[in-house]
Amino acid sequence: MTDSGAGFGVDLYRLEKAAKNHLPTVSMVYDKAIGKSCVKVNSPHGPPRPRPS
Repeated sequence: MTDSGAGFGVDLYRLEKAAKNHLPTVSMVYDKAIGKSCVKVNSPHGPPRPRPS
């Protein structure tokens, strides 16, 4: 990844595109794996806040 210039902008665009396309899928896989292998703990603080979009 370059530090500045047009190449940097292209790298950031590709990184954002990969994050938007792949992170939700990866997150879902981890969520299913955690749900199967961990016992859910009741928290007095309630559920975590959703990630801002």
